[in-house]
Amino acid sequence: MRKKAETRNVPITSLENSVLELYGLDQNAVESLSSTNLGDLVIINVTLKPDYPPCPRCGHEHPNVCNYVDKTITHSILHNCRCQINYHARRYKCPVCNRTWYEFNPFVFKKQRISVSTVVCVLEEMRDPAVTFTSVAKRYNLSPATVQHIFDDHVQIPKATTLPRVLQLDETYSFKSGTSVYVCMLLDYDTQTAVDLLPSRKKQDLIDFFSSFPLEERQMFGLLQRICTRLTGLSVKVLSRRDLCP
Repeated sequence: MRKKAETRNVPITSLENSVLELYGLDQNAVESLSSTNLGDLVIINVTLKPDYPPCPRCGHEHPNVCNYVDKTITHSILHNCRCQINYHARRYKCPVCNRTWYEFNPFVFKKQRISVSTVVCVLEEMRDPAVTFTSVAKRYNLSPATVQHIFDDHVQIPKATTLPRVLQLDETYSFKSGTSVYVCMLLDYDTQTAVDLLPSRKKQDLIDFFSSFPLEERQMFGLLQRICTRLTGLSVKVLSRRDLCP
């Protein structure tokens, strides 16, 4: 049976104070802050003080408070239980042009429902090549798909400027791909480092990849005969794993 909710208001507890510190908020900027313990779930309720920003459309400096909208934010910084922020978001309305807008939300990136601190923690965990989406998801009370979405949104493989001596292609299962359930990984055979990640290994995706390099690079590199023939007009030998590892 779920435990009866215990709600605490000011003075601010250590948990609530940690939320202020994580987001660089001064206690004077908070109108109300409380936490509720539901056993396996900690809920932090917060309302910020109004700052009455000027209208983003006409610049009028004295907007009115229109209403409040509750926003639920996943805040998975506690490994032993789930945690969420119930943010009482204030909406303003301009009395001149009737434009409405939300106050600045310091807890999440734009159009997301996962706290900035959770995103940072997940990305730090993903720096370890030994971890998986599933292991990180379990640690932060998220789904594997959510962890992958965070990774995809915030991590970009630097664009290769030159082709390696030997380019290795490999397919791996992906939770999300626009054209296939697999994505195509391009690796430097000598260093085993990532060169690029393509939506699939279909011919057009590979053609688009090779087309991004100068003609001189393409002429010096032979991988797939059909692709290179179309791009350079050269006849190139296709190498298999047996050719490289007899």
